[in-house]
Amino acid sequence: MRRYLASLLLLVLSLFLLASASSYSPLSPVQIEKTVSGGAGVSGPLGREVPQIRNMPDSYFVVSPGPEVYLRLAVFDSPGDNCRWKTSEVINSSRSSPPSDQPPEIPVKSLRTINVYYPANLSFILSPLYPRNFSVPVEYNPLLDLYIPKGPLSNYSITYWETERPSSGEYFPAPEGLFKFYMGFPYSLMHLAMAFGAADNPDYENLLALERFFRENFIVSEDSNSDCEGLFDMAFRTRRGSSYDIASAFAVIARMMGFPTRLVAGYRVPASEDYRIVPFSNVTYWPEVEFRNLGWVRFDPVPSSPVVFTEASYDRHFKIRNIQGKVYWDGSLREPPFEIDLERKTVLYLPVWGGTFRYLRLVPGDVGIDVVDLPPFLSPGEEARVRVLLVHGLEFTISSEVPVERKGEYELSIRAPDTPGVYWITFTSKGFSVKFPIVVTDNVTVTVEGYPSEIRAGSNFTVFGRVLWHGQALSGGTVEAVLGLRKGEARYVVGRAEVRNGKYTIHASVPKDIAPGNYWLVVRYLNFPYLGDSDPVVRILPAERITIGSSGLVPAGDFNLTGTAPKDVPIDVLLDGQKVASVVPKNGLFSVPLNASPGDHELKLIPRSGELEPLETKITAVKVNLDMKPYSSMGRDYLKLIGTVEGMKDGKLEIQTPSGKVPVEVKDGRFELNLPVEFPEEGSSGVNTLPLKFLIDGTTIDEKEIALSSGRILPNLPTVVKSNGKFFVALPEGLEGENLKFSMGAFDSSGRSLSGKLGLNLGGKRIELPLKGGIGHLEIPKADFEAPKVNLPSVGDKVPSINLPSPDVSAPIGISGFSPSFGGNFILFLILPFVLLGAVLLVRAGVSGGVPVSLDRLKSLGSPEIELEREVYLPGEKVKVVLSRESDLYVDGKHVGHGRVFSLSLPEGVHTLKAGRRERIVYVLRPKKAVIKLYEDYFLPFAASRGVRVADSTPEEIKAALLSKGLQEGPLSHITRIFELARYGDVELSREEFEEFVEALRSLEVVK
Repeated sequence: MRRYLASLLLLVLSLFLLASASSYSPLSPVQIEKTVSGGAGVSGPLGREVPQIRNMPDSYFVVSPGPEVYLRLAVFDSPGDNCRWKTSEVINSSRSSPPSDQPPEIPVKSLRTINVYYPANLSFILSPLYPRNFSVPVEYNPLLDLYIPKGPLSNYSITYWETERPSSGEYFPAPEGLFKFYMGFPYSLMHLAMAFGAADNPDYENLLALERFFRENFIVSEDSNSDCEGLFDMAFRTRRGSSYDIASAFAVIARMMGFPTRLVAGYRVPASEDYRIVPFSNVTYWPEVEFRNLGWVRFDPVPSSPVVFTEASYDRHFKIRNIQGKVYWDGSLREPPFEIDLERKTVLYLPVWGGTFRYLRLVPGDVGIDVVDLPPFLSPGEEARVRVLLVHGLEFTISSEVPVERKGEYELSIRAPDTPGVYWITFTSKGFSVKFPIVVTDNVTVTVEGYPSEIRAGSNFTVFGRVLWHGQALSGGTVEAVLGLRKGEARYVVGRAEVRNGKYTIHASVPKDIAPGNYWLVVRYLNFPYLGDSDPVVRILPAERITIGSSGLVPAGDFNLTGTAPKDVPIDVLLDGQKVASVVPKNGLFSVPLNASPGDHELKLIPRSGELEPLETKITAVKVNLDMKPYSSMGRDYLKLIGTVEGMKDGKLEIQTPSGKVPVEVKDGRFELNLPVEFPEEGSSGVNTLPLKFLIDGTTIDEKEIALSSGRILPNLPTVVKSNGKFFVALPEGLEGENLKFSMGAFDSSGRSLSGKLGLNLGGKRIELPLKGGIGHLEIPKADFEAPKVNLPSVGDKVPSINLPSPDVSAPIGISGFSPSFGGNFILFLILPFVLLGAVLLVRAGVSGGVPVSLDRLKSLGSPEIELEREVYLPGEKVKVVLSRESDLYVDGKHVGHGRVFSLSLPEGVHTLKAGRRERIVYVLRPKKAVIKLYEDYFLPFAASRGVRVADSTPEEIKAALLSKGLQEGPLSHITRIFELARYGDVELSREEFEEFVEALRSLEVVK
């Protein structure tokens, strides 16, 4: 009877689950509850290799106000295998008392104190290079200058020596020691070391030049070059790498030059008068070098404003685009985009002029010869030095349009000609070459001989004058007149003209919406490489009529209507005959917030003064709605833009992309455009952005930005993800209450919609989003993207609470996988009979075997198994937990993480582990109780399974019975002896005795 009742119960339960599945709509928003992860369990901050800094809290620390400071987290002394730095065991084990309060050898700027606050008790300390004292007890590693707290801490203060690095000087390397070892890295980096004087007794000045080379010639990227080959490619070809790559290359080259150097991981905290909030994830790297009579000096080769930008490819065809400024090529300054074909094995440098001077470096293959320090603009007759990078021997030939003299194996002297211009030099070595320019500029004299001192907004005026070079009239070139509130600022370009026989006349127009006031009127001569300007001041008077800045097109929704009018005259604003606002212009300007639905509208601005004419005009409010469908074709990725233009039925629309403007036809308010796009490499954390600007008749009506990634979704931007040959689209839909809403889609490589379950990872929380017809909707609590409020504890004085900034729009959502569906409820109905049959057989087997089958046991089916080595541990012993599949793990009702393998430190007591609906009990006991528990729960059942009577037997009798069955005597003797000490002894057992007991159990395979 019991088996039939159990079968009936299972049938009813299955039908209930089926009904629930049928009524569930995959289009319903998925609600994610707010979860808070604690900082407990955070141990040492470092892994064995760089750049992975492991076990760092996913939060912020706070530093008190002060100047810029570099806080050291870890130091690495030894480049190991495959170009990964590590800390040697000898150094890692070194400990002594902290140094005295004597100042360092390097010049000291001041003695300062900072306070550091952690979000939880952590077991590491962040410190500047030269601390004087700490507010907490610390140990000191003298070889690494690192400090280790003697216990977990949440806040501390440091008094440290703020040092000032010498700007120059003859400081030589400290005596040879541990930090000169550089095996494991590509020896080819020695070519760079030689270019910077490795063979010529280098000193401090050589390392300043090396630092300048990295800062001016490299670009920081998120992706790290993970091996020796990647590091070589970064240094010689691409000149793009992470802060770790760049600092690592500097450190290795410095060692090759004979300087004791170590690599440091830490945080650069910028100067601020407010409390500084630093994410733990913002780890950066820098080298430290030791000098005689100076001590350890920090260098920072990571670039912030590079001068040389590299484009590297193994294709000799280059498309010059996305460059701010004009590129000098083929005898003139050219506006991108344009194309260049280069010979392979030729590195080419091109001058770029955009108000400031830079170089574009093109690399169509491998590099066999290069230059490492191009000179900036030179004046006529000026001399400059250039270092050459030689990869294939010291011999090379020179072809030059300027005088060049070789000063050594790696250095050349160049003298600029007396006439401004761009001159070319080519070095050739073993079939490789590098071609670079010498740019000679000179200032010209631009005079303004006629201009009005006062100009009315919206009016025209004429300005004329001369352009002279050393008193001689220049012919050719262009001058432009610009207006700016500060000298050198080109806020408004008001006119241009050609220069003929040293004279120019510019017919200029002042914008209608320009604010009244005093402006610099600057006439600039733009005939590169002759440069010059003038600087008279004019006064702009307000317009005597009403004007608006709009050309008739405005964005739909909220917008600001700006314009000019005589000051202090009230103006009524009417939209479609209804008065919507009134405004009184101040200083001749006004701005009125309006709201217009898509379409045409009548706009009237009626002054309350009879002296002014009303302004009547039509405006068209336009809104662009955009949908996207990604796909691949002929080896390229594309994004099909499917748009609607509300307020416009037919016409022409221009879309400004990074590659230029693309005209599209709008018919019945719709348009389509296929754009080629580039995604980051599969598995990288980088994100490419695609900015789009929509224009009608030259007026911007809308702007959008799309993120392209290989795994991340940005909450603030429409994001297209390419992963495992599939595409996923995430469109933010704004806020509803306290939740952020997203529309999600999935597509195959042909652009067809995919249905299934999309795996998402939100801050370590895994969810599955059902997609029906390729579409799903997601809601996430806005609080999941907000940082918590941190109450800073006091360190010597009262510190206020700080609201950490909300990452709101930058916290990424990760895509963890996609499972396509094949028929929904049809599959469920198909497999349901087999599921029911299996469940009935399971229940009958349990009943017939005398094992009670509970509802909880049925519920646990499908939950991950929880594997433990044993269920009894000592306080402080690591409890290894292995789940049969990835899942959330809870200990005593508290969430500890998501994954498969966990290592827990649990306090003394009884603890409940839970994964899904499965539970396991873990006992953390002192050795005596732990031995008794293991003996009774593990050893006695083990003996019973071998046919030994255990109910009324003594430990010695159980031992004798097991020996008669052929089990080993040694482990049995250990188990029996230690158990008898625990059960009948009066003293606590030692940890060693417990470990001996466990090892004996393992040898008999009682426990794992």
